[in-house]
Amino acid sequence: MAIRLLGIDIDGTLLNSSFQISEENQAAVRAARARGVVVALMTGRRFRAALPIAQTLELDHPMVVNNGAVIKRPATGELLHATLLPLVECREIIAVARGLGMDPVVTVDAEGHGRMLVDHIDQENLPMARYLQYSSQDVQFVEDLLAHLEADPIQVTFSHRPARVAGLRAALAERLGARIRLLSTVYPKRDLSILDAIHPRVSKGTGLAALADRCGRAPAEVMAIGDNFNDLEMLQYAGTAVVMGNAEEELKQQGFPVTASNDDHGVARAIERYVLGQP
Repeated sequence: MAIRLLGIDIDGTLLNSSFQISEENQAAVRAARARGVVVALMTGRRFRAALPIAQTLELDHPMVVNNGAVIKRPATGELLHATLLPLVECREIIAVARGLGMDPVVTVDAEGHGRMLVDHIDQENLPMARYLQYSSQDVQFVEDLLAHLEADPIQVTFSHRPARVAGLRAALAERLGARIRLLSTVYPKRDLSILDAIHPRVSKGTGLAALADRCGRAPAEVMAIGDNFNDLEMLQYAGTAVVMGNAEEELKQQGFPVTASNDDHGVARAIERYVLGQP
């Protein structure tokens, strides 16, 4: 069956190691759209952080951000769907994290660009400190997150060395269990791991399924391309699922076809083979 909906992860997939979209990837996306394929971005990024990518590719279909918690139109910022993390669970997450010396970043404002609330950041956690500085227009420092929060947020995010994040993930899983979903993004070469805690019924898979339903596409007509563990649910949903060559070995061993790396235009190679029918 022909591919009629294509969901593409951004970081480590569509973007290369220099955080650029190659000309090859751009050309392949244009060719897919010319065939009538709906191309949608599927990302853990907030709306504002994902929007420039959609604009570069001139994508006008809804995109899934915050790992599936939010679906918005790139052109207008219209909120089509949001599944928020209950405040009760959010407070427990923060309490567990503080006990382990981990700093939470709470994302709110599903209607807008996604504002990040922070009350403390370990300056030795350079990746998170740099990210917050880069995204300073959306960062709000508060005296105490627990005292400040009054409504359900979108998600809670942590970033640190993989060992530190793995310990936090284990503690949260033990404490909250099925009341939350924990999604990991691991970059061993950068000694970095990101952990997102979101609503238990949310994932990129549910986001892609919602888009397919909105577009009238069956799962067999859906293709997904990803590189990390937070992509697993959307890869499992899609009738055609492709993993990047730079993906973690554990993900590549799930049995999905593997394309070239993000530095070797893996998205373009996958589109050429499975969408355009080229050798």
